[in-house]
Amino acid sequence: MNFQVPQFIEIESKIFGPLSFPQFIYVVGGVAIAFLFYVAIPYFYIALIPMILSVLSGAALAFYKVNDRSLIFLVQSMIKYYTGSKLYLWKKDVAKRDVSVSEKTPEIDPKKIYGDKLHELSWSLDVKENIK
Repeated sequence: MNFQVPQFIEIESKIFGPLSFPQFIYVVGGVAIAFLFYVAIPYFYIALIPMILSVLSGAALAFYKVNDRSLIFLVQSMIKYYTGSKLYLWKKDVAKRDVSVSEKTPEIDPKKIYGDKLHELSWSLDVKENIK
């Protein structure tokens, strides 16, 4: 049996003339927001600044690429970074010291480890690995 293997799967299909569907939505969204500014603000020259900004932002989302990826991926990554939780570990620079065998492998009875103790032990091992 012969099967046809799809090629060029990274390229989006052009649906609206030379624009793909997401590009079309970004451009139409920018123009629609500009029209709302035109209707909502009575003075045209005052409305002109937000109108231009909305059209430019829609065009940038549609066409501007950073590292061969659309600008929307950069915006999503920025939002996820700034709103997400962060874990900071302080790595102290300590002169190399002689570590005995007992410090490297602590003697712990596995039968006595349970629940929170296991979590604390794994956390301390992870932190000690990052220090070295």
